[in-house]
Amino acid sequence: MRSAVIGLGDIAPTHLSAIEKNERIQLAAVCDIDETRRHIAPGAPFYLDYREMLEKEKLDCVHICLPHWLHYPVALDAAKAGCNIFAEKPLALNTAQALKFLELEREFGVRVCICFQNRRNPTTEFLLKELRSNKHGALTGIYGNVAWNRSKQYYSDKPWRGIFEKSGGGCMINQAIHTMDLMQYLAGSPIESIKGSISNILDYGLDVEDSAMASITFKSGAKGLFISSVANYEDLSVSINVECEKASFYINDGRLYRKGEQDLLLACDSVESAGKRYYGGSHAKLIAEFYEALERGEGDCITARDALVSIQMIDAVRESSSTGRRVLF
Repeated sequence: MRSAVIGLGDIAPTHLSAIEKNERIQLAAVCDIDETRRHIAPGAPFYLDYREMLEKEKLDCVHICLPHWLHYPVALDAAKAGCNIFAEKPLALNTAQALKFLELEREFGVRVCICFQNRRNPTTEFLLKELRSNKHGALTGIYGNVAWNRSKQYYSDKPWRGIFEKSGGGCMINQAIHTMDLMQYLAGSPIESIKGSISNILDYGLDVEDSAMASITFKSGAKGLFISSVANYEDLSVSINVECEKASFYINDGRLYRKGEQDLLLACDSVESAGKRYYGGSHAKLIAEFYEALERGEGDCITARDALVSIQMIDAVRESSSTGRRVLF
């Protein structure tokens, strides 16, 4: 299948590596507005304008690796051209835009996959299987924590990251969205309500939050607590704890344990990554899964509807922080 990558920034090499290693995929073209990035994909036709690329190249799928505010408009143009879409997170800037994203498959007959690759981590897949087995009773609580560091230069290097209208937010939508997604995914129950707060505890003068926390109530009765900040002194391992009626589990440093007198190691994530360490090693697995589904005309992928919940969670935390009230889903 012929594919193209739009946007040759930080995440693009991870996609290009997965494409190169997959026999199903031919890299037909790449696109970026910065011509100095031409060298990132040597041998592939390079375009400065993605619309020209969509017009001239016969493509089965495009990979959208762009700043947040461009995800939906570029996906819309790709869908109009009949291209399937593999898009980096987040799905959209907000819930209203995300709902428009959901219409692309129905309106244009294409398939859309959103890159929540951590759902395909071995630790996540093993834990999900344990939780769905009912061996451990009902899930009663879940906790997620992302304590990372982002310098002021991180925002000055790419100013859109600190501009709400272009980023859709700060630490929630940029750093912690994977953890928010995994919390609701593992809980296995729709969210009933969220009460949260956002703040800026760094003196960066940003338009977006650097810290957030939220109390989550699920319709099953389970409780969740989410904490995120980029004001830490370093990037600590993302941690997720899950409490069930008969067992407790936690993921830390890419390892899944069951708590006991001696904690039992159950699964480990790959330490290999084609990009930054915190990208993890599951991009290639998710990309391969999507292309297999495209070839077969059916099969699993992480849909826009799947990814919608994370955007709704972020909007609910933001609204709750503004009003001081719990937001019902």
